[in-house]
Amino acid sequence: MILPRGTTLGHLSYSLAISLPYSSGVDAVACARSMPASCLACAYAVAQGHRQSGEAKGRARKSVFMLSPILNSFFKKDEIRLESTVMRAALSSKANRRQLCYARAAIVNRADHAYSQRHCHESLRMSANTGPLSHVKVLDLSRILAAPWAAQVLADLGAEVIKVERPGAGDDTRSWGPPFLKGADGKETREAGYYLAVNRGKRSITLSLEKPQAQRIVRELAMKADIVLENYKAGTLARYGLDEASLRKLNPRLIYCSVTGFGQTGPRRDQPAYDFLIQAMGGLMSVTGERDDRPGGGPQKVGIPIVDLMT
Repeated sequence: MILPRGTTLGHLSYSLAISLPYSSGVDAVACARSMPASCLACAYAVAQGHRQSGEAKGRARKSVFMLSPILNSFFKKDEIRLESTVMRAALSSKANRRQLCYARAAIVNRADHAYSQRHCHESLRMSANTGPLSHVKVLDLSRILAAPWAAQVLADLGAEVIKVERPGAGDDTRSWGPPFLKGADGKETREAGYYLAVNRGKRSITLSLEKPQAQRIVRELAMKADIVLENYKAGTLARYGLDEASLRKLNPRLIYCSVTGFGQTGPRRDQPAYDFLIQAMGGLMSVTGERDDRPGGGPQKVGIPIVDLMT
């Protein structure tokens, strides 16, 4: 195949996605199979993007139908590899980047238009990251607040942060509302304001860490990461071979940060801890709220989770 000078992956993918429905089935499939997997993923994303935004919907549907079995043969139905290929193409391609970002949501089964639009803008912002930590990769195995907040600070400074969440439910705080984010139609989505406030700028995947395949994926990510953040109870990740000692054998330069209430070795290492418990144990509650001799007086929790935020 001879291409004009200056042709980008985005241009080629766009052409494939748009012209495929007008080609004869056999010729189109043969042509598609001769192209790189990254180009096919881009073309699939462009077609999905058109379906999302309503542009050339009929042709886009046919393109998706024709490309799907070819992509499945390349990626063996591995959605993580497919998504990562599409995102790499989306972030490097100059053509149709908006459509490619729309398509990311469709590929990970999030077809809601408002969700797609929000992640389109987020992905474009991330692609232009030039912060002081833009060369740093962070694997975020944490949930709730203290460690996710720390990972978000790194993302704000330009680091690439990949967050691992539970399949189905995700981070606990996804459902901690109201308030919930409102979509373009003014209706509330399932995205809690709490979750969005501490996970800005991250990319997310879902893994069941109890499964060997998920553990393998985490190890592969840790081998390429500069920093790992986690806030599991002491000893939990060691059962899966994902603790500091195990991961540093694979990546000796890894910075491993574990956020726990009582450390890894002390007498209370096995006990969980939450912000309000540490506020009470540290005496902070005793200087907050009304005096003891007034109605409703006595120790009071500080209005914001200050211990988590300062950890």
